[in-house]
Amino acid sequence: MLTGEVVAATSSASFKLIFICVAVGWLLKTDRLPKETAPVLTQVLVVDAAVDAAAAAAVHDAAAAAVVLLVVLLVVVVVVVVVVVVVVVVVVVVVVVVVVVVDVVVVVDVVAVVVAAAAAAAAIM
Repeated sequence: MLTGEVVAATSSASFKLIFICVAVGWLLKTDRLPKETAPVLTQVLVVDAAVDAAAAAAVHDAAAAAVVLLVVLLVVVVVVVVVVVVVVVVVVVVVVVVVVVVDVVVVVDVVAVVVAAAAAAAAIM
């Protein structure tokens, strides 16, 4: 995947390589450097480019791990919210059922008392 970090690392390594090649070429052409300098610098540049590529890969891996962590955290938050909503709904349903049952029991008790009172009153008359 081509990300900003990979492009930056690749551009940096390419710029360094071109700059050093031009500088060394000019220094070799003007006899300011010994002839064996070019092979040594080539080895140094290959190692430097590999380090830049490894650093870019490490940044890419860290970014991918951060995205995975954020997705996992988002899923956990969504699950917690869903569980809380379900618990609240269950509690509300239980409270409504209890209130309805208690009201029915109270109404039945009141009706029973009224019927008993009416029966007592009828018996007295």
